[in-house]
Amino acid sequence: MKFVCEPVWIDESCLVIDAYGWGIKGATCALAIRGSDGVVLVEAAHRKSAPYVLGELEKMGGVKWVLVTHRHTDHAGGVAPILKMMPGAKVAGHPVTLKNIADPSRINEATWRAWGEFADLMDPVEDVGGFVELRDGDTIEAGGGIKVEAVHTPGHSSDHYAYYDSERELVYLGDAGGLLSCSTGTVIPASFPSSFNFDEYARSLDKLLGYEPKVIVFAHFGTVMGSDAARIIEECAETLEEWRRLAYKLDAPALADKLKEEYLEKFTLFNANVRNLIFDMLVAGLVNATKK
Repeated sequence: MKFVCEPVWIDESCLVIDAYGWGIKGATCALAIRGSDGVVLVEAAHRKSAPYVLGELEKMGGVKWVLVTHRHTDHAGGVAPILKMMPGAKVAGHPVTLKNIADPSRINEATWRAWGEFADLMDPVEDVGGFVELRDGDTIEAGGGIKVEAVHTPGHSSDHYAYYDSERELVYLGDAGGLLSCSTGTVIPASFPSSFNFDEYARSLDKLLGYEPKVIVFAHFGTVMGSDAARIIEECAETLEEWRRLAYKLDAPALADKLKEEYLEKFTLFNANVRNLIFDMLVAGLVNATKK
């Protein structure tokens, strides 16, 4: 496996973009794929990411499609500002995702309650005429043979899609394949509350492995390449099972201490204070999942 921890051109028509999530370099990324009919933007990222994403898209041309992985504000928040600059673009995703983009009041409230000052809330989209609901296996076409398949991958959230580009054997995971500490090659499940589900997450990882991808893009953050790239998804599945075992064995404080002891040093995504908060949230999701 080769880990690429910076924005990268996969080829002359496919670009991984640093969206500067939470204003942090190397925290959130988007993917732009250029077809003969326009650009497919996979992931809108945060509301405050829009200037970074739009700046990179100037290298690619006009956006035809914005594909969103799920309803959370760090993935869907960029839709409203991007549409203001590119009103002709269509927005596609799970029906629940699109509902929350149109009216983000509930997801904004939940995000603020969970993340406080770290929350980057969404603006509503009033004109939903360009919204397109996707079902598992639906394909978006952008001309020139470019086809991107929607892959329903619940577990992190019920409305989650990954997106598969068959020409490049590339999958954009969103949060379905976990969080990647690219510099250390460490991957952990994205077990945030309240919708995290052990069994669905495991099935989604297995489903993604069935595509045998050679290029894997993590929303948070980095790209894994090579004939053995799918090994990183296997590692996430192995960690998931270990966390499941611990979640049923330990109470919440002991589980938090155990995971922080094992992962805080080698999981370098975000700074230390943010990592502490993230692991508290991951533990809350794990504990909640044991009650389902």
